[in-house]
Parts: sequence; structure tokens; C-alpha cells
Amino acid sequence: MDARPPATDPLPAWGILLLRMAVGAVFLVHGWVRLVDFGIGETAQSFGSQGVPVPGLVAVGVTAVETLGGVALIVGLLTRWVALLLVAEMVAAALLVDVGTGFFAGDKGIELGLILEGACLALILTGPGPLVADTVFHRRHRERNWASQADGTPAGTGRGKGSGDTS
Repeated sequence: MDARPPATDPLPAWGILLLRMAVGAVFLVHGWVRLVDFGIGETAQSFGSQGVPVPGLVAVGVTAVETLGGVALIVGLLTRWVALLLVAEMVAAALLVDVGTGFFAGDKGIELGLILEGACLALILTGPGPLVADTVFHRRHRERNWASQADGTPAGTGRGKGSGDTS
């Protein structure tokens, strides 16, 4: 029996990275076009003409979620939460706008939305992978929790040696 730990396959990490970056780029470009090319006003008019309720508010929300969410996916920041928001947006779009338009994207059907929903659901299930910005934040959090646990205080309380808390 071999006592060495099993070698890890680096390819899945790269696959998740490519998926995250591709999906993030699609959402970023869609949000950017709404923001810069069309503007919030024209986006709201378009949404209103398609029967979307409170189109001004929805235009701001969709533009922000797509633009900022796209960037977050690309760098791997809060990937699961961002992907969940994007799935919610795409499901709402499918129900409010795309129902009855057909399947193919060229006919304004559900094809692109379905692909993006599936990709975001995959990111929710797999997580962002190891090649992410979240790693920096998690490492700092782990170090802070480890330091707290090392001096006997509960993790996350902020109390312990050097915290300045004398209570």
C-alpha cells in the first residue's frame, strides 16, 4: 500500500476557471451594453415595452447584477452568491420575457438563458475552484480565526490577546 497522498488532477480547477471567466464575460458585456451603450433609460423603456413591472428599478438592478456580477465571476469573488443572483435574474427573464418566444437565441428564445442558467448552477454546485480572489479573503479569515483559537478564545469573537478588549 502506498502511503503517499494521491496526486490531484489540476485540470478540473482550470475547467472551472474557464467556465467562470466565460460566463462572467458574457454577463459583464451584457451589463456594460445596458449601462454604456443603451443607458438605464433606454433599458428601462425596453423592459417596459416587454411587460416587465417597475422597469426603471429592474433596469438598474439587472444592469448592476450583470456588470458587477460578471466582474465578480471573472475574478472569483463570492462566486456562489453571484451565480445565485444571476440564476434568479435569468429565471425571471425567462418567465417575464422569453416564454413563448421559442428556443433559439436568434429568435430571442430561451437558448442563451438556458445555457447561462446551467453554467451558473454548475458554479453554485462546484464552487469557484481554487484559482480565485476569494482565496485571499478566506486565508485572512482563517489566519484570524486560527490566531483566536491559539490563545483559547472562541473563533470569530475578536476577543483574545492583542485584541484590545479587556472585558
